[in-house]
Amino acid sequence: MKIIYTTLFILISTFCIFGQRKAPAKTPVTACSRLIEKTTDKMTDYTSIGSKNALRVGNTYSGFNIEFIKSNGGIIFFRLIEGDRKVCIDDAPKIIILFTDGTKITKKTNDKSDCDGLVALGVDTTDTELTNKMIETIRIYTREGSIEADFTPLQARTFRTTLNCLFSYGK
Repeated sequence: MKIIYTTLFILISTFCIFGQRKAPAKTPVTACSRLIEKTTDKMTDYTSIGSKNALRVGNTYSGFNIEFIKSNGGIIFFRLIEGDRKVCIDDAPKIIILFTDGTKITKKTNDKSDCDGLVALGVDTTDTELTNKMIETIRIYTREGSIEADFTPLQARTFRTTLNCLFSYGK
């Protein structure tokens, strides 16, 4: 009887030890996979790569939502917000970007005069200030003046990381 119990114990122990499988490793969630995504339009099969969510900068009344889209290089869209009113821009509005180290750059867009509150800024990998430095403030000139928003450290890191992820996607 002892031999049967011993054999049974050895068999059960062997199955328990060698019969266990490792759980499949989970794919780590990277910063880029949380920030950008590839989407395909089901009607046109057009594929785009862009930010998953808009980055909101400013207060509840004034500021902008920032969206990133990859095309020949990259495009940063600023949807200007000024309370309930429509924001109008003139041809090629000026954008001033102040960095936390005190340096600043001035960019012009190719936008035409309108009142949809959308400003598109074309960027590419040669815009090293945007990909390497932390933004403190952005001012975008409008027909009525300007809209300015200060970035928190988290918003500045999110902006820089999203732009770098966009440029490195597919490489």
